[in-house]
Amino acid sequence: MNDATKSSTADSSAQLWNNSQLEALAALNLPQWHKTAVTTAEASAGETTYFYKLQDWILSCPVPIPVTVQSWHRDVFRTLAPDSQQRPTEISASIAERTEGVKFLELPELTMPELDAAQKRDLWLRICNSDD
Repeated sequence: MNDATKSSTADSSAQLWNNSQLEALAALNLPQWHKTAVTTAEASAGETTYFYKLQDWILSCPVPIPVTVQSWHRDVFRTLAPDSQQRPTEISASIAERTEGVKFLELPELTMPELDAAQKRDLWLRICNSDD
């Protein structure tokens, strides 16, 4: 690495790497890690989703499933996995995308402490229709 390359590289990576680190990376032919800026549109579009596996189901929720679940949560879990006493297990989004042979169900209702009659009906219809 010549002096001009060193100074320009050091300037662009000044916050991440000191000169000796840059030289060591270059000597080992290792690429430098650079921060990438996230635009506001990308940040706002990236809503957090939590994924869970429950037997043959992948569940997606806008919030984590609480440790102490409500009775209606247990009813939903028992309906989806009647032979299991286990809770859904959190999985990563990449595992959820790669998992084959499972049914997928979105559960935005998990954010609500209680459901009214119409919400319950819609939830159970969605569960019944997703079982096809």
